[in-house]
Amino acid sequence: MPNKTLAVTIVLLSLSFETSCREPAQERVTVMAEFQVNRARAHHAALSPDGTDIAFTLMGRVFVGSAEGGEAKLIGGEGHASWPAWTTDGKHILFSDGPDQVLYEVAMDGDVRSMTQKPSVRPADSPDGRLIAFARNNELWILERANLQEHMVEQDVFPGTFPVWSPDGRELFFIQGKPEPPFRQSIVAVDITQSGYRARTVAEIPGAFRFAFYGDGQSIAVLRWQGDDFTTQTRSHAFQVWTTDSTLTEPRRVTEVEGLSWQVFNRFPSGDFLVATSDALLQVSADGASVVPIEYQATVRLPYVAHTVPTISLPEPGSRQTVRGFASPRISPDGRRVAFSALGDIWIADLEDNGSEPRRFSHPAYDMHPWWFPAGDRLAFVSDRGGDYDIWILEAASGEARRATSLAGEET
Repeated sequence: MPNKTLAVTIVLLSLSFETSCREPAQERVTVMAEFQVNRARAHHAALSPDGTDIAFTLMGRVFVGSAEGGEAKLIGGEGHASWPAWTTDGKHILFSDGPDQVLYEVAMDGDVRSMTQKPSVRPADSPDGRLIAFARNNELWILERANLQEHMVEQDVFPGTFPVWSPDGRELFFIQGKPEPPFRQSIVAVDITQSGYRARTVAEIPGAFRFAFYGDGQSIAVLRWQGDDFTTQTRSHAFQVWTTDSTLTEPRRVTEVEGLSWQVFNRFPSGDFLVATSDALLQVSADGASVVPIEYQATVRLPYVAHTVPTISLPEPGSRQTVRGFASPRISPDGRRVAFSALGDIWIADLEDNGSEPRRFSHPAYDMHPWWFPAGDRLAFVSDRGGDYDIWILEAASGEARRATSLAGEET
């Protein structure tokens, strides 16, 4: 197996733009960036049916490269692409994109077709290519390719479930269970040929998150919780590959790779596995003895529009300006004054239009929420002068303040 040592670098090749403080920039500038596999984005990946190519996402776009690594070609995606999956004929790639993660199909020449109008993730093409299974809001759906009609198959499926077609296309398999200890997952099959989509539990495999058929359906590979303790709370990157026969009994652990993710799980025709960690895509031999990272180089063109700096108008010294941001206005008991908080201080203003300026009781601390005493000579207010928020008393005439509470925590 060739050496595919993974390297991670980001190099900005060019960045050129101008901005103006007065006039908006109209020119759309392209930033050219060259990446050698961005580890944080390339973990959504899928192997082509013949095992020669890998589709993966990088910077929210779909790329295709040889399974041996090397240069990858941009196929599609507008910045939110995820969950690529090959069609059965190997001529198209299904993927989710956009803020709502709707489903698209893209050909190798970049021709894109919209498939759904609602969130549709983790797609799987049926063996005959007539149907597409996908997940939506913890539900399992199928889509008729000919007329784009949707049908819900099952509710309340395992969060993050990947639909898996049986080799003959008559049944749709998925994981059922809760993503919490003790992880008593079951593999469930739905008969697509029967009206009402009757489901049956095939087997219980604790800790199973992904599975796939191989060997004409006689063998099954399972991406399963690491180890035998299925009560642990540690759920991040703790998976290993297991294999079993079609009876799903006595799974045998294959891999000993630290930090396998649940998001990539394919089988090469040779029997090797395509898996991933948070750092790399990996080709793992069928016996688990060989683990080889797969390296790609991909060029991403990112459009960048330079933003303008807004014009700031400062008032003339001494001019009157309308001020906003007053809070907690309280009318005095005699109805002649109003106390309020603004700019972190307590203020008192006359309600009569006599031209007088509001009086500000300045302090470096943050003061707020004034409240008049019945006599109108004092105010209670909230302040952090003592370290946390307490109640303080303000003498309106002198401006002197004293602390009224010093309880643990905050008082308002």
